[in-house]
Amino acid sequence: MVATALVVSDLHLADGSRERENWGATQQAAFERMLAATQPGGVLASDTVEVILNGDTFDFLLTPPNLGDRTHADLNLAHAKWATIQAVHGPWFAALHDFLRQPGHRVTFLVGNHDVELLYPSIRARVRSAVNAPPGMVRFCLTQTYQPFRDVIIDHGCQFDPYNAIPEVWADGATSTPEQLETTNIRGSAGPLALPWGARYFYQVFLPSKLRFRYLDEMIPSLDFVRQSALVSLLAPEIIADALPRLLALLPGGGDLPLPADLDLSNPQAVFAFSQFAARLIHQAVAGTKPGAPDDMPSQTQPEAARLTEALGKDRYEALKALLTIGPEGINRTDRGVRAAAQAHLAQHPETRFYILGHTHEEGRWRASSSQAILNTGTWFPRKARPHADEWNPEFAAWAGQPLAIPYPGRDGSRFTTAWLRSEPGAATVAELIAWRDDGFAPVPDDAMERC
Repeated sequence: MVATALVVSDLHLADGSRERENWGATQQAAFERMLAATQPGGVLASDTVEVILNGDTFDFLLTPPNLGDRTHADLNLAHAKWATIQAVHGPWFAALHDFLRQPGHRVTFLVGNHDVELLYPSIRARVRSAVNAPPGMVRFCLTQTYQPFRDVIIDHGCQFDPYNAIPEVWADGATSTPEQLETTNIRGSAGPLALPWGARYFYQVFLPSKLRFRYLDEMIPSLDFVRQSALVSLLAPEIIADALPRLLALLPGGGDLPLPADLDLSNPQAVFAFSQFAARLIHQAVAGTKPGAPDDMPSQTQPEAARLTEALGKDRYEALKALLTIGPEGINRTDRGVRAAAQAHLAQHPETRFYILGHTHEEGRWRASSSQAILNTGTWFPRKARPHADEWNPEFAAWAGQPLAIPYPGRDGSRFTTAWLRSEPGAATVAELIAWRDDGFAPVPDDAMERC
């Protein structure tokens, strides 16, 4: 008997608006192709098929109404957000419903830092209602990790990110097997759900930049926090100046720190310098108090900040070229800390063959030992491939300043990535990373990020 599991993460279904939505017709078509391939006669068909949605399936953070300065999730607002998400994504829920009509098919949701509201029982009940499947076929993993097969661990990954770890909920790092999943609606309340620090930063600091410059978290390879700050310092310094008091207020004692009254918004180097001062305070106050290796360790970002400061001293065209292109130094991956934590787990658990992650939006496969590997399923976000330095031209520079008005002149960097797992009794699980295309799927190369 062959058991198949398909793992995807970070779909980020939101409110359907142009400014906030991440799921469109292209993603929906790829999702339906994947599910269709599991039907009898399809290339992914087997005795049982489980679709595992590994966190951030829904983007409660981005979907209005805004949580403002709340430190905890709000159940009433969660239901208002859910009503919007469900209303605009009928085809997605219908596709899952059709998938579950086949005997032996199941769907399992894990929780991510953008859909922590799934920890509310009443929200989980509404998800089941939207899928409209028979009882027991839509399951939820409420622990940090899920173990669908004896040698596979699935983890959204945010708990290894000190800025986005879900506080108080997963302190024990527990895992669930299929028998331990929640399979029916239960009454009750999850109690107050403290938001990750990163969620509060998202609402109070990052959102204005995100709505004006969507590409800040849509480029591939990713733009790290330092590069994002440099871009906004150049293109919209007033956003940085407006956000700094709110940013400092998020830090213990930060609200008492004086802001420079004479910050020269016409000088992007000065604006960037102060944003980096705030970033160091964040690291000391947030990342420095939690275990794990954060993605933006000062020892790694200081040289980059120096290069970007120099770039900001050039004319706008050359500055944007330095900030947005892939230069001779290559790419700066932002997922080092998450991968390091997964590597540490595998070193301590030789029985685990595969550790599967999401969260960072950077897909890939890394060998941890002769028999172990880490897989990251990336994201189904619409993404834009960053140009190389020799591809830079005035069209890119114009687009960078007005991305909502000018179509992106570069390559589409979207990849609809899935971890495809097959397990048979008495045999080691087989896993590979595949990406969906118009004509089916293809393997994702180990150096996928470097090929953008």
